[in-house]
Amino acid sequence: MKRFLFPSIVMVISLLVQTLPANAVIIADLRVEGVERIDPEVVLNASGILPGDQLNDNNISEAVKKIYQLGYFTEVAVAKDSTESGYLLVFSVTEKAIVERIEFLGNKKIKSDQLEEKIALKPGSFLDPQYLAQSKDTIRALYMEKGYFNAQVEDTLIESGSRYAVRFKIEEGKKIRVKKILVSGNQALSDGAVIKAMKTKPRGWTLVWKVIPWFRSGSFNQDTLTQDLDRVTRLYKNHGHLEIAARQDSLSYNRKMDRVDIHLEVAEGPEFKIGRVEFSGNDKIDTKRLHRMTELKPEKIFRIDDADKTLENLFSIYTEEGYIYCHIEPFQDLRDSTVDITYNIIENKPAYVNKVIISGNTKTREKVIRRVLTVKPGELFRRSKVMRSQREIFTLGYFEDVQLNYQPADTLGNIDLIFDVKEKTVGQFQIGTTYGATDGLAGFVQIGVPNFLGRGQQVNLKTEFSNKKFNVDLGFTEPWLFDTPTSVGVNVYHTQYTYSEYTQKKTGGSLSLGRPIPWLDYTRGYWSYSLERINITDMSESFAQAMSTQAFPSISSSTSFTLVRDSRDRPFNASRGTRTVGLAKYAGGILGGRIDYQKYLLEYRHYRPLFWKLVGMARAKTGVVDGYSSPSTVPAYERFRIGGSGDDGVRGYPDQSINRATYGGRIMLISNLEVKYSFNQSVYLLAFADAGNTWTQYDQIHPSVLYKGAGLGVRAEVPMLGVLGLDWGWGFDWDKNVQSDKWQLHFQLGTSF
Repeated sequence: MKRFLFPSIVMVISLLVQTLPANAVIIADLRVEGVERIDPEVVLNASGILPGDQLNDNNISEAVKKIYQLGYFTEVAVAKDSTESGYLLVFSVTEKAIVERIEFLGNKKIKSDQLEEKIALKPGSFLDPQYLAQSKDTIRALYMEKGYFNAQVEDTLIESGSRYAVRFKIEEGKKIRVKKILVSGNQALSDGAVIKAMKTKPRGWTLVWKVIPWFRSGSFNQDTLTQDLDRVTRLYKNHGHLEIAARQDSLSYNRKMDRVDIHLEVAEGPEFKIGRVEFSGNDKIDTKRLHRMTELKPEKIFRIDDADKTLENLFSIYTEEGYIYCHIEPFQDLRDSTVDITYNIIENKPAYVNKVIISGNTKTREKVIRRVLTVKPGELFRRSKVMRSQREIFTLGYFEDVQLNYQPADTLGNIDLIFDVKEKTVGQFQIGTTYGATDGLAGFVQIGVPNFLGRGQQVNLKTEFSNKKFNVDLGFTEPWLFDTPTSVGVNVYHTQYTYSEYTQKKTGGSLSLGRPIPWLDYTRGYWSYSLERINITDMSESFAQAMSTQAFPSISSSTSFTLVRDSRDRPFNASRGTRTVGLAKYAGGILGGRIDYQKYLLEYRHYRPLFWKLVGMARAKTGVVDGYSSPSTVPAYERFRIGGSGDDGVRGYPDQSINRATYGGRIMLISNLEVKYSFNQSVYLLAFADAGNTWTQYDQIHPSVLYKGAGLGVRAEVPMLGVLGLDWGWGFDWDKNVQSDKWQLHFQLGTSF
């Protein structure tokens, strides 16, 4: 038995050995050759092969493919060396060249840094042929955006060892301009009306507002032209043509390929009027209420703008009731020349505010923001309260941006509101100089903290000095006294100013209180009391005669009541809203002191968007100052002296120059019109027209007797400085008011305009 067992074992082992593949050998080790900048481990990891794996053609081929796909090499090869323990695999690679720098030649219309920012190739990256081709295409595309359709781009590689400089040679060619726009198929609207709706315009002169000559460049861009077809479609839908079809028929170029004629074809279709306007699915909001929100009225010509506004109004009324998840789908049924519109509404459940989250406030305490919010946790979501809260945060003046977001709070559809704020630099520590037409060169030192320690308190210390003035002012304001919306302010000051006719010194202090008026939206009322010691010296003979009824130094005891309604969307560079200020001030009388007068002021500002990026502002201000028993008790320095810039400004005239001979007047009227263009929220240009005058008697008042001025200006809100203003005005009535120059340059810093 044993005799047969051993040969059997030998036979089995022999058979097993014979069944193994001939190439079933083991990989003992791996090595990488040819790498300079790439870590060898990166190559080995990409290969997917480990020591101890079986060697076969498939896994070697797959490894080479994976290494090549890394994108770092131009060549990848593999060699096998036999060792006692198996095979040694050697991966030989050739790294791609490195882009040392990128050069642009011939580019005049697009700066080199702009081109380099857009292309795929970057200095320090691998020189990839695919990226090189993409970069050339990107450069051509950038030139096409600017209308240079014939721009040619060639690349040259400058070798320096394993590094290359890539040079793009650009032949910009001539910019293609639109010569003519030809419209066919239009009957309801003229060619001019169609072209007016387009952004693409033919090259040549035109009239803006039918008055101002304006030269159009005629720039051509295919993407813009494609968008113009949508604009033409919308134009026709605003005239009832719901089946309008507009298309680009053809483009005709001249021989030089620098002019193009655009051929558009429109199929207008019939004009539709509005038939029935119906609602379905509205269980929570009455149909009559929805009808009141629609801009679409039966028998009127259909306008797509009215349809969009109606949809916006419907969403607004639902979101005001908390239905932020409502879905409103308008359905149009066209029959003959009538369109019936049905709004299919899926109301869903109303949403409640679970939390109100404040984020981004790195300086301002959350309490300061939260106390001005009108939306509260647990309340039904109301769009008006949310938008009002956003506005109230803006009007604090501490933030340059306030973004509104929300996130789901639970599975019931309730939400967490998020007010994400971006702080702006509002603290001021300044040592410097200013220059004004009246004061000349002046120095100042100011510490102003509108948001002291992030609590919303205001602290201000300022001193100004020049050959005409010396002022010191220290103030503190708490906007929320005892956590109520009651503000309290305290100021102490000393001012000295030398005018052409006299020198005035004031030393005193004031206390003020303010509080919102609950039944008047956007409105606050203020009360203040001031006690001052006033001294007038170095009076000219004429001024001394005007002040003959006054004795100095004198004590002035006064109180004032102010009502302010401010619905502007932001304190600086407002674009919509109004601001109304009414003031009544009483000095002397039962308050004591030796100076008696009463003064009343009323000011109104209205802001509204005009068109494009332009915003208009209209302002009117009037005032009256009088005595209790006789006008003669009014000090001359309390009269209205207008001219120049500022709150009592009529630009185009020197500061306080109008009716200087009579030391101003007891009655004042100023009106201002401005049109402004904003670059951003902090900088804008403006054109202005001002008019104003003062009178000493009521029977002298006449609207035709006004000093008028107009000009241009700029405003900038500069961090750590405040508002910077520069105006250049022409005084039309300068010959009535003695001054040396018709043009006046007005400069102010840190003043409201």
